[in-house]
Parts: sequence; C-alpha cells; structure tokens
Amino acid sequence: MDDLPGGPEAFELAAKFCYGVAIDLTASNISGLRCAAEYLEMTEDLEEGNLIFKTEAFLSYVVLSSWRDSIVVLKSSEKLSPWAENLQIVRRCSESIAWKACANPKGIRWAYTGRATKASSPKWNEMKDSSPSRNQLVPPDWWFEDVSILRIDHFVRVITAIKVKGMRFELIGAGIMHYATKWLPGLAANDTAIQGEETSNNSNSSFSSGDNNSSWRGGLHMIVSGTRDETSSLQTKDQKMVIESLISIIPPQKDSVSCSFLLRLLRMANMLKVGCVRDSNHN
Repeated sequence: MDDLPGGPEAFELAAKFCYGVAIDLTASNISGLRCAAEYLEMTEDLEEGNLIFKTEAFLSYVVLSSWRDSIVVLKSSEKLSPWAENLQIVRRCSESIAWKACANPKGIRWAYTGRATKASSPKWNEMKDSSPSRNQLVPPDWWFEDVSILRIDHFVRVITAIKVKGMRFELIGAGIMHYATKWLPGLAANDTAIQGEETSNNSNSSFSSGDNNSSWRGGLHMIVSGTRDETSSLQTKDQKMVIESLISIIPPQKDSVSCSFLLRLLRMANMLKVGCVRDSNHN
C-alpha cells in the first residue's frame, strides 16, 4: 500500500494494535498513525476504542497541551499532506503553538525541546514547577528558534494564528527575520553593499509592508544584483517560495521589520527572480 500515509512504520503500529499488542503513542509517531487509522477506516463503527479514537484522544489531551509535542507533531506532518491538513492536525497544532507563544510566559520552567539551541525553551507541561528557575525572566523571543524549524507553509500558519491572537507586530516581525536568516543563507551575503545603499538613501528611513508594498518593492528593485553561488533548481524554487511567503506575512505596520532586512530580502528576491517582486514593478 504505497499510498498509506505514515508509511510502513504507521502500518506496523496499526497492525500491532489490531492484534492487541501494546503500542507506545508518541509525538513522533502520532501524526502518521492518526492518518493511517483514517486511511484504514478504523472507526468506532467497527469497535469501541478503535485507533482513530485513541489517536484523537492522544492528540487532544497530550500533544496540544505541550509546546514541544505540538512542534514535533507539526514538523512530522510535513510528510503527510494532504492527510494531516484534512484531519485538522496542522490547524490544531498551529493554533496550539500560537496560543502558547502569545501567553504570559511568567513562571514557566525552562527545558530543552529536543533541538540544540543557544537557549532552551519553556516546557509548558511544568508551568507549576516550584524550582528556583521559576523566577527567571523569559525573553519575549523565546519561541523564535523552535518555530523556525518548521517548513515555510506551516510557519506561515503559525504566524497567521499569532497575528489573530494579537501579538505585538514588532515581535512578529523579529520572528520573521529570525526565520529568514535561518532558511535563506544568502540573505546575509554582501551586507556591506546593502548598508551602503541604506546610507545613501537615509539610513534612518523605514519601510512598511502595508498599502505601500508596491512602492518600496519597486524602489528597492533598482538595487544592483550581485553574484551568488550556483544552486540547484529545486533549491532555488524552495528559496523563492520562502521569500514569497515571508513577504506575504510581514506585518503592515511601520518598523515591523528593519530597513536593512527589507533591502537584503529584496536583493535576494531580485537575484532569484521572485514573481511578486517583479510584478510590483508593473503596478
């Protein structure tokens, strides 16, 4: 069954479940197993407590209550399109992450999420911990690194949900810039030339991405493109998608992202011939 979501690992777990073998549900396997259960039609009509019911309960009561697990499940859902989307796994995890990112982090105990980062992330399952670390200050950008491991379409979903929940636009912009520098290695190239452009055009000026989108993009389009390393067509396509998606979610408020970031983003967009930048010149 080549089209079974979750692949052989999910099928093996589903088969063990059918034969009464105990299986461990984890954040790493729950998304694939939930999709496989749907594919195999393991509903309550056949037997009470069937696999769809079990996996849904784990998602609702375990995964969505945990910051780390919500990230892990959303990341694992990247290989499960369109099943994870149709089963609302992507939406629920995105909203769970957004809610936790916007909540008051005071009193959260620090714990690593499983990825090597410069700073650890708060563990939402232990908010009532009474250890001394309870009183340490949590920086407002604590969620940047964890969210930046997500694929661009899922990152967009998370940022969109965060916007709805009313996070400060400058913090959203900072999160977008953090993601961009991680997924667009060429963004930081030739910073000296970029800064020279800024200085000659009044370095204290700023751009917004609201109603004046076409004006700042059209103006920045005149920046001379420099050389870049050769990339495969697939890499170029991915980078173009990232740029187009990031441009679409930059908050419209003034100073939501830095002028330097916009210059570097537009410069890279020009080099990659990103469609939305080219189109803006005809408006």
